[in-house]
Amino acid sequence: MNARKERIARAGALAILSEVDELYVARGRRFDIVAISDGQVAKVSLRQVLGPTGNMRAPALRSGRKLIVGFSAEMYELAL
Repeated sequence: MNARKERIARAGALAILSEVDELYVARGRRFDIVAISDGQVAKVSLRQVLGPTGNMRAPALRSGRKLIVGFSAEMYELAL
């Protein structure tokens, strides 16, 4: 998926989050890793992946059961 070219709104983000086990989110220089158990999506997770417009932040990458949102070279090395 290319969140820059394909706008993914709240409903689409929820659907994607329900299919992953781990969420990696970069904001600036820091990043967070959130475990999502049994498809339960926390409101915190949704706030982390949505930007100010209500669409999924870019870049967004799905690798297996992991969702990676934002850019951090250190996070990419860890996640991939």
